[in-house]
Amino acid sequence: MGSEREVYEVNLSYPNVKNMADVQRLVKERVSHAQKGEWISGSGWDEGKLAEKRYIYAKDLDDISPDNPVVLAHTMGHYLVANSSALRAAGISRDTPDPPGGTIDRGPDGEPTGVLKERANQLVGKLIPAYTAQQMHDAVAKTAQRASSECLTGIKDPGIQQEQWDNYQLLRKGRQASAARRGAVAHAWRSRPGEEPHREDQAHQPPRCADHR
Repeated sequence: MGSEREVYEVNLSYPNVKNMADVQRLVKERVSHAQKGEWISGSGWDEGKLAEKRYIYAKDLDDISPDNPVVLAHTMGHYLVANSSALRAAGISRDTPDPPGGTIDRGPDGEPTGVLKERANQLVGKLIPAYTAQQMHDAVAKTAQRASSECLTGIKDPGIQQEQWDNYQLLRKGRQASAARRGAVAHAWRSRPGEEPHREDQAHQPPRCADHR
């Protein structure tokens, strides 16, 4: 699911975020482009690399996202933070018991802080809408395009499901067909020495890789 995460989720990894203000800025930016009630997802945060050296809590997110549930996964994947809107959607309150194999982090007053650990993740994780087939296809295509622009010939996307694999295969077949068309155009150019290619043919030429020297 790396392609979907890259395209649709907020990247909270270091050095993209260095403090709580960075987290809030990026989440607020995503919320500004979302519809009311739309779930906002992010991942990659690490309290050890934040200037504050603490977890992200629901209180850090509530003011910037009062009407959108927000779920931000830790870089290790063992816990996440949910804002109050997401906690309400999951029915989590001070009276909610810890699920087997999980922990609902609580403050001194007994109220949930928003941090959910291990199997408690699923209390809100199961509510996040799945990506549509079109979204998954678009994410794979955009990721492949970005890799190509950096001259990368291969990428790893661990933990994918059958839907992601099918999209990779569709994209591969499409690229093969496109390469065949470009080869035909190139052959036509060679057969007409001295002629300039038509403008519509130029559109089929692959983009140049970025020069990193």
